[in-house]
Amino acid sequence: MFSFPARYLLAFFSVAVLLIFAAPLAFAETISLEFGCTLNNAIRSALTDASVGGCRAGDPGRDIIYVVDTVRIVDSPVEITQDMSFVGDRYTSTLDGQGRYSFFRVAPGVTVNLQDFFMSNGYGTRETGQIRVGAGGRLHLNVAKIINCHGVEEIVAPSDALVSIGAYSSVCGKSEPFNPHLPVIPPPDPNDSDPGSTQDSSIRIPERSKPWGSSPKHEKIAAATPAPRARVYTCEHLPADIVVRAFAGTRSGIQCQQIDARGVGIQSVINAGLILAVDIWGYVDPGVEVCLRGSGSLIFLDATTAPRRPNWMTAYGEPGWTCSVFYRPGSLVLVRSGPESTTI
Repeated sequence: MFSFPARYLLAFFSVAVLLIFAAPLAFAETISLEFGCTLNNAIRSALTDASVGGCRAGDPGRDIIYVVDTVRIVDSPVEITQDMSFVGDRYTSTLDGQGRYSFFRVAPGVTVNLQDFFMSNGYGTRETGQIRVGAGGRLHLNVAKIINCHGVEEIVAPSDALVSIGAYSSVCGKSEPFNPHLPVIPPPDPNDSDPGSTQDSSIRIPERSKPWGSSPKHEKIAAATPAPRARVYTCEHLPADIVVRAFAGTRSGIQCQQIDARGVGIQSVINAGLILAVDIWGYVDPGVEVCLRGSGSLIFLDATTAPRRPNWMTAYGEPGWTCSVFYRPGSLVLVRSGPESTTI
């Protein structure tokens, strides 16, 4: 058995403590965009590792800036000169450019990750774009969307920069385009066999191949066996005013049905001025997009709570359509009033 003098053990312990406290953190603590902390000041705090404009100080390492609810941008973006991540609450966090400001400027060689939030009403010229990436820079979108673009420039980047549009992400409708004019698919014929079945109803089993012989008794039993029922893909046969798009496809197990005020069943939601509503259940994969014809605000009635809990949703869409994305069974309701004027 080996033993060490006490002075060696003390020296080893001292070095270990110094290494632990001197090692830089891979990720710093989160800087939240709340209580007066603006987007630019949060970036400055992360870059300087000091508190700027009411934002908490950044730490050495790749800082994370948290987008809380809707954050309005009030000035042109400062340049991001070190790796950084921006994260929100999926489908409820939004950066609002107010039609006047762009969102980010990424310096050459810097990596920026955007995850779980919307960027809405941004403005960008051919030089600046709504997001500008410098030479050799990296920009990654994951469950992040640039929406309500109004024809302005999107992302400006040189050929040696990398811009990746990940899962459930899109830029002004690209990479995950919304098309309200989808072709109408006729309902399945109930006389047809299951479209997913490999059995062909036109094929007849030869007499010699029947497993139980050819007696009249067994033939009567075989004739009484019902044909397989056709599957109904309800989300493909909604009224033209409702469009549902699922990442896994509308034949993955998701089901849809238009509902009226009685189906909504919550008086405060009905009082907000019901325009259109759809109920969705079954297999609801993350990133189901629903678009309702009309202009207004969206309320989601969460089916995972009893009674269903209403929540205001971030909306976007083409002119004449109001869209949102969610990832749990429930009802999406288009109403005339907004969250500022109506309590639900």
